[in-house]
Amino acid sequence: MPNNPTNTALLAALAMCRDPRQRLQLRNRLVEANLGLVHHVAAGQLGKGSLSHGDLVSVGCIGLIRAIDCFEAGRGLQLSSYAVPFIRGAMQHEERDRNQPLKTPRRLRELQQRVCSLQNRRACQGLPPLGQLDLSAALGCSAQQLQEAAAVQQALRLCSLDAPLAAADADGAVTSLIERLSHDPGGNAHAGPALDRQQQQQWQWLQRALAQHAPADRQLLWGRIVENRDWEALAAEQGQRPRQLQQRYTVLVSALQSGWANAIRPMARRAAMAV
Repeated sequence: MPNNPTNTALLAALAMCRDPRQRLQLRNRLVEANLGLVHHVAAGQLGKGSLSHGDLVSVGCIGLIRAIDCFEAGRGLQLSSYAVPFIRGAMQHEERDRNQPLKTPRRLRELQQRVCSLQNRRACQGLPPLGQLDLSAALGCSAQQLQEAAAVQQALRLCSLDAPLAAADADGAVTSLIERLSHDPGGNAHAGPALDRQQQQQWQWLQRALAQHAPADRQLLWGRIVENRDWEALAAEQGQRPRQLQQRYTVLVSALQSGWANAIRPMARRAAMAV
């Protein structure tokens, strides 16, 4: 890409300037001079997500500003070529942020990613993981920020209803939340497993959710998931065809999964607000 004389002159002036106010003015002039580049990248990203062209341009300007702040003229690159990944990355980050089940600060998510990358590099080198104090020193942040980042990551982690529980039952078997149905076909309640506080909240939600279903639905879930009965036997018991029963079962499980995601959002939101 040919050199832009406007960019060259402004970048040279910015490199020589030491006054903060004048540097800000020069940076703003650079942003204005390269708005066409932001619109060009936005046109390429339009339709790949839910963001409008105006939203893409807005967040693209943030990426352009970051590119200007990080640009080093001595490397032989043109600002326009250097800025495109920053602009596109800002747009893609915004798209991902809007699809998050819980709105959380991006800085905390990025900090947790840096933690994982550092620990993974050490693991590949055969080194032990760093503790909180060493991590905060290596990443240039406080121990409290590390705790906040870890809490946000935990809040964003959705649990599947069929994922195995960490705690085993009295027989030593590890089951899932969906397997711990609150009522058997006879309508008798089952005692919840010995779980931690968060899992107890999840278990209580599952009890309430299943109590809202008809006895036939609870019997279907119990028979298929817990007793592992085949579709033919369940269909004969419920007076339906096996294919119809499978479709009904899929709808029931999907409803539970959807309700589960909605139920844990308030818990995750409280966790994020508490940090």
